[in-house]
Amino acid sequence: NFQIVASLENDGLHLQMLGEFDGSAACDLIKRLEEGRSKAPRVFVDTSNLRSVHPFGKSVFDNRIGRLSKTTPGLSFIGKNKHYFQS
Repeated sequence: NFQIVASLENDGLHLQMLGEFDGSAACDLIKRLEEGRSKAPRVFVDTSNLRSVHPFGKSVFDNRIGRLSKTTPGLSFIGKNKHYFQS
């Protein structure tokens, strides 16, 4: 239902989300972001291949983003669904 494909590139860590973004997907993304921050100074999260973003998943993400604040310069959301993850 949800998958994250990770690749380490010259410009940083790229995380591509696939499927439906629900509560468990939000927890998975937070975990990957926490792990990724130690691997690369920049993390790009591609939202292009999300089929849907569930309100509960968005709420869980917003509540758990904590110190990985969406305003952190090294964290960028890209793709057609990025507006769900930006304030």
